[in-house]
Amino acid sequence: MRRKYSTANPSSQEVINHFRKAIEHNPQNAAAYDQLSRSLSCCNDASLRDPQAALEAARKNMELLPNKQDHPYGLATLGIAQYSAGLYAEAIDTWQRVEKAAKADGKPHAPFQLFLAMCHWQLGDKSEAQAWYTLARGGYKKAVFNTFFAEAESMMGPLGEAEQLD
Repeated sequence: MRRKYSTANPSSQEVINHFRKAIEHNPQNAAAYDQLSRSLSCCNDASLRDPQAALEAARKNMELLPNKQDHPYGLATLGIAQYSAGLYAEAIDTWQRVEKAAKADGKPHAPFQLFLAMCHWQLGDKSEAQAWYTLARGGYKKAVFNTFFAEAESMMGPLGEAEQLD
């Protein structure tokens, strides 16, 4: 029986190893690169995070995807990896492409607004960060995004309070 892994649950070394083995078995497995990248970018155990390896896996995923230029899920993975690697300006460009793709098919594929907020904050644009954060807070209720909201709040504070922007 095959085990299904999801980054919605806390990642572990076992999960990371699973995706690495899947890639060894089939180097053309875009989904394995995607999930490896997400696991290495976002796992709950920070000691297992590897932003550079996550970025490499996300880029390989994009190479393997059909319609790679506008594949919202692949772009979301790339945006997460760019953010985790500290490539905030690149991540903003990618997340704007995710936003466009999400609008085109009528559904969000990741909390792009939240990542745009965190990227703008990291680049020092607090007012733009607040605007995106406010949008994100109103649009995402799934528990899977709680980790990202916690990261944003630890970085930016609760935002929405005037003193946070001074």
